[in-house]
Amino acid sequence: MDYDLRGAWLTLPRFITPVKRHGPDFDTFSFLDGKKKQVLFVYVGYAPRFPSDSAPKSARRGAGKIHGLAFQEVRWQDGKHACREVLVKLDPRLAAHCLYSVSGQQDAALADALIASLRRKR
Repeated sequence: MDYDLRGAWLTLPRFITPVKRHGPDFDTFSFLDGKKKQVLFVYVGYAPRFPSDSAPKSARRGAGKIHGLAFQEVRWQDGKHACREVLVKLDPRLAAHCLYSVSGQQDAALADALIASLRRKR
């Protein structure tokens, strides 16, 4: 199912439940699995804080493209949790800041697949 992220689409498996919250000039989205556990959090707005304060200076940094959209990322391990933040520019001002901290490889792979499905609305 394609889910509207205000300026972008994200493809969701049937068992993922989106929860949207509106801010004054931004929206946030929590994506919950079948057990109501958050797999991915996404901020869409004009003032992302990337990387967040929780990202250590030692985090691995990278950059690339997702469906033609430029992104920057940081990844790190926090005990048993795999953590990743991805900042995707949707247009010159609007950005999607995707974050996760999950305890299993399967959850990390699911969150990565959700992020990889991000594409600009046409």
